This record gives sequence, structure tokens and C-alpha cells, in this order.
Amino acid sequence: MNLFADLSSSVDILDLSRCRSVVPEVARWHHQEWLQGRGAEMLISGTRSEEQLRKREVLLASHCERSSVPRTFIAFADNKPVGSASFVYYQFMRRQIASEWLTNVYVLPEYRRRGIAASLIDKVCDYARTQGVVELCLYTSDQTPYYTKRGWVFRRQAQVQGRRVDVLSRSLI
Repeated sequence: MNLFADLSSSVDILDLSRCRSVVPEVARWHHQEWLQGRGAEMLISGTRSEEQLRKREVLLASHCERSSVPRTFIAFADNKPVGSASFVYYQFMRRQIASEWLTNVYVLPEYRRRGIAASLIDKVCDYARTQGVVELCLYTSDQTPYYTKRGWVFRRQAQVQGRRVDVLSRSLI
């Protein structure tokens, strides 16, 4: 079996509101991925890592509420959750107006390079279109080539939590 085969055809993508039981697991993925290398007990805004994980769970659970935004989608393969992507309103800088963003794109390491992230991103873009969004933004510290190959356009560099990131956008019309 080719470990890097495209599994996107055998992957189901569900709205998180239809699979709420995975919230703690998905929150743990996000927490570990975006705090990676920063120390298990790193202080963030005066709280410990476990407290930050609980806050992340509560925030992610809010994506199951009736409003159209925020919304998270979960990829399932082999009868288990393997990836996520979210559609949110986000105010990148204080002087900016909140706008629509793609965030929380994550796929378990053993399921990467199989088209799952691309399917999740497409799902978020399709959903955003149904909400009347004409442009979606994202930021990344290390995946700019991945996104630009898929039609995202580099806009600028910025700082997020002390890290340099690239801000990209994609037209949805």
C-alpha cells in the first residue's frame, strides 16, 4: 500500500456540530500543534498549559452553536477523526475590521500528504461562499508554498505571538 495515496475520496468531512464528541481530541491536536516546542508548562497570558487547553475546548465547542460563524469541519478516515479546518471572523490587528479567515488546518501526521488538508480547505471555502464571503484570509508561519500552489496569494508579513507569519488570501468568486 502506498502510504501517500490520495485518500480524499474515502474521507468524510462533517460539521463539528454533527460530531461534538470529538471536541476534546481536536482541541488537544490544536493545542499541541501550536504550542509545539514552547514547553509543556509555558505560561500564556498568565495561565498554565492545561488551563489554555480547557479554554481552547470551550472555544472550539462554540463552533457547534447555531450561528454560521465560527464553523469547524472534521475529516474522518478509518472511522476516526484525522483532521480539521475552521472558518472564523478574526481581527488580525487592532486597526483592522474583523474579516473571514481560514484557520485550524490540521491533519494527523500519519494521514498527511493524502489530500485531506486540501479537501478540508475546499470544504471551508465552499462553506464561506454559501455565507456570501468573497475573499478568505489565512496566516501561516511555514506553509506558504502549500497554499500558493492552491491559489492563495501572499499579501504581507506580520507578527503573531512573537512569530513572523505570512498573510495570504484567496478570492472565492
